[in-house]
Amino acid sequence: MSHTSCCQNHLSLAHLQNVPLAYLKSIEDSYKKNFLPQISKEAELLAYDSVQVQDIERMVEDIEYLKFEKGPWVDQDDVSLHYLRMLAQDKQRVVDLTCIARFLPEVTIGAHEYDKAYYDYRSLPGKMFAPGYNRDVGDKYVWLK
Repeated sequence: MSHTSCCQNHLSLAHLQNVPLAYLKSIEDSYKKNFLPQISKEAELLAYDSVQVQDIERMVEDIEYLKFEKGPWVDQDDVSLHYLRMLAQDKQRVVDLTCIARFLPEVTIGAHEYDKAYYDYRSLPGKMFAPGYNRDVGDKYVWLK
């Protein structure tokens, strides 16, 4: 390892070691007093301390007892859950949604924008299925192919 790279590594870690404890405590307090109560209004929330998190059986039981009355699951129907399942089974699409290239604001889009563009494209006439299987653009005898 060269002297230059060693110094760069040391300098890059220096800012991590100089974080005041009071600042970290304020982040923790804000998380506990503001974020957790707010998110618990919109989603199911299970909170454990460092001792309780080691009891995996209890955590599994707690998850099994949840009624899932909050959050996005209530708004889902069989069709939307089917599309979510199909998305989760398509490993390449999942990876495509999580890959983050170098950020170029002019050409880079996020996962949600990509998903919207994909479904907008698939909803165009003749783009839902492979060529020759789209009745909306006049393909005939689709059931015989």
